[in-house]
Amino acid sequence: DKIENEPDSSTISQTKRLRENTTDTCELCGLLGMTLLDDVYPKYTPTEGLPRAMNCAEIAEILQNTIDDASDASCYDSWIDFNTQVPVYSQCCYSPVSTTVCEQEVQLLATGDDSDYNINIPYVPVNETAVNVALSIDYFAVTNIDIFEGTTEVFLGIDMGWKDERLAWDPKEHGGCAFTNYKASTDPELTNIWVPSLDLANRFDSLQNLPAAEGTVLFDGTVIWRRFGSIKGICLFDGLERFPYDELACPFYFENTQTFTLYNFDYPEEVVHFFELEAGERKYQEFTVVPEHTRIKKKDQRLDIVFCFKRSSNFYTTKLIVPTILFTILTFGSFLLDQRVGERLGFGMWMQMCQTCY
Repeated sequence: DKIENEPDSSTISQTKRLRENTTDTCELCGLLGMTLLDDVYPKYTPTEGLPRAMNCAEIAEILQNTIDDASDASCYDSWIDFNTQVPVYSQCCYSPVSTTVCEQEVQLLATGDDSDYNINIPYVPVNETAVNVALSIDYFAVTNIDIFEGTTEVFLGIDMGWKDERLAWDPKEHGGCAFTNYKASTDPELTNIWVPSLDLANRFDSLQNLPAAEGTVLFDGTVIWRRFGSIKGICLFDGLERFPYDELACPFYFENTQTFTLYNFDYPEEVVHFFELEAGERKYQEFTVVPEHTRIKKKDQRLDIVFCFKRSSNFYTTKLIVPTILFTILTFGSFLLDQRVGERLGFGMWMQMCQTCY
């Protein structure tokens, strides 16, 4: 959708007023210690609960109505959910401190010389024994299926989220920034924060080889880490006997690779989202995924996904099966010739040569 929020020019105040912070900090800008620009019309994509052409004061009121109670937990959760869907706070809130200075101060809390943050130790809340990790998978394309090698390579997006309160900060004390980005990697030499150790149990290539990606940390300590890349798994293919009308199944077992650190994987209702990429200039695609035949098994410590791939049977039907049937039928034409005619043998040899050359 086109992002626009252009009201009539007559409704825009000539001067954008800065509203004084109220004592109620559980609001769009008050929670960050910033002031609300009442008459600013931010640009955003309208949603069902947020129609177009609304100013910041009206948007702030809508947010206020979504908060169940004034507790910090409810306030933070409502604010984050709202701004994840409609990120308008950066246009509606004013702070005299620049975002650059704010994020530098925040990151020094975890990476500065005085910090006691340890990237090798996960954050486990009090009275809990496991790290709660949200996990979802975006499927984009199958890049290679090697029948002889017994491997399947797919291009995926892996979304992970968890909470590390050691990274949390009070926005009101650091200029109002709501998030910052840290280097995140399973390689301890390349990361500034702790990240879950997730890999394939039946891996041919490890998930650790995926391209590096930064992790976004929100002010309450919520970490969002999304990576994209090709992963390769070992498969015992089933269904090859039906070639070329076969559907091959290949399992991918995502699991925690840390022996003594337990994860509680939190899955959304639809844990795998399919975004099939277009073939583009390619004239032929050997395999395509069949989403409705994909099987998913959710476990606390592991996610099992069995992808089902369908072969492009039309190609083999038109280029192999139909011509073979046609040539086979034509070979019976030799029986229509008199057995005393020498061309009978020549006709059979000619049909055999045509079938071989085709």
